[in-house]
Amino acid sequence: MLRALRVSVSKVIADTGPLVAYCVRRDEHHLWARGTLDSLFPPLYICEPVLTEVFWRVQKEGGNIGLIWDWLEQGVVRLDFSAGGHLPDLRRMMRRYADLPMDFADACVVKMSELASHCRVWTCDSDFKIYRRNERLQIPLIYPT
Repeated sequence: MLRALRVSVSKVIADTGPLVAYCVRRDEHHLWARGTLDSLFPPLYICEPVLTEVFWRVQKEGGNIGLIWDWLEQGVVRLDFSAGGHLPDLRRMMRRYADLPMDFADACVVKMSELASHCRVWTCDSDFKIYRRNERLQIPLIYPT
């Protein structure tokens, strides 16, 4: 189980990469993800598109899918977003960042960050250094160095 975290933000929004890295030992960010997760206060907030990507990638890469189920059931990871009410914004974001390209899960994570002013996004995806919330503000990240 998780130890008390030292990150002082009201909300940590998890992207796909760190959750996959935690569950897949051979992932390049595995040790970073394990160390970081031990320093965070649960729950971590996710959206269903991220959860779908996590399940798919962990299964594909032979990781421990049971960890994700355990985290969901124990409330360590919590679903906290419904895309239906934000479709115009998500579409606008995906058009704006089409050259990267931004996928639907990334757009949902950016939108989640817009809805929680005091948050950080836990990600391994360097595109989040480029994405902006509210079209101009840098997204606070927990990112591997």
